[in-house]
Amino acid sequence: RLFVGSRAYTNLPRKFNVAITGCPENCVGAESQDVAMVPARKGERLGLNVFVGGKMGSGGYRRADPLDVFVEPAAAAEVAAAIVRVFRDQGPREARNRSRFAFLVDDWGVARVRAAVEEACGRSLEPAGEDARGPNRTDHVGIYRQKDGRSFVGVVVPGGRVTGAQLAEVARLADTYGSGEMRFTTEQNLIIPNISDPGLRELTQEPLLKELPYDPPELLRGLVVCTGIDFCDLALIDTKARALPMTRALAARLADRKEPLRMHWSGCPAGCGNHQLADIGFEGTKVRVNNKVVEAVDVWVGGRSGPEPRPGQRIMENVPLSDLPEVLEYLARFFPKQRVARARTQ
Repeated sequence: RLFVGSRAYTNLPRKFNVAITGCPENCVGAESQDVAMVPARKGERLGLNVFVGGKMGSGGYRRADPLDVFVEPAAAAEVAAAIVRVFRDQGPREARNRSRFAFLVDDWGVARVRAAVEEACGRSLEPAGEDARGPNRTDHVGIYRQKDGRSFVGVVVPGGRVTGAQLAEVARLADTYGSGEMRFTTEQNLIIPNISDPGLRELTQEPLLKELPYDPPELLRGLVVCTGIDFCDLALIDTKARALPMTRALAARLADRKEPLRMHWSGCPAGCGNHQLADIGFEGTKVRVNNKVVEAVDVWVGGRSGPEPRPGQRIMENVPLSDLPEVLEYLARFFPKQRVARARTQ
């Protein structure tokens, strides 16, 4: 608990995103984070490899660089704190749009950043181990067996917006069927862990799981939507109000679709919805149509996260939201996952 309640980490040049995961199935989008730690092996030891300098906004996507550091889980917080201190003390502050950690990594180079982190830690750090991530990606939605024999249930929060009443009901379900825990995923969904077999069937029959389904349509399952204009001054479009109805309507028209399709919405170029790492991404903008300014999006395809990440390619600009349902249906029908990926190389 190096960070919680400590004022030592409050005066950073700008925001700082940290992702630490033991999951080998690429569920956190590590490559777009300021600091990421992902599963790794070193001989018989399991630990984490460290990446630095990823970002999505402030001039566009930048893939995080490997720091050539392996840490055991017990040392992860210590090393993360050292990296934050390097950013706090050395990070650029002159211009807001160049105050992210990525720009310090660019200016210094990875070797110098690594040396500074070692100095901040007060010890030498081990070179990176073998990357233990696989090629697949998971969202943890559905019913899965845990290592201890119990199960967890991952449910979709449609469009990433949940009510207070729904959260209270999730808490009740966690108390009733699990161990009182619930977890949030990076794709805006919820997990109820530690469910024994006798309670599993009863849990899946609870009314809330009709609102927050564990077996949603593929299009709804892969939907991620940024905050939008309701709570963000940077947003250019109302992502929440637009994305969910559009996706529900499309899912109804493509009810037989079984292929996964990840669609991410960002309300502005800051890219908080990670739209450049989705199969289909939307970046909010404004466009003038018949002398009237209306909401619109740029459309990206072919993004991918994981050990071999790939940013999406922008294929359309300034598409008015009134025209987007037709465009979206075309993309969903004719750009299944393998073709979206191929589009990036053409």
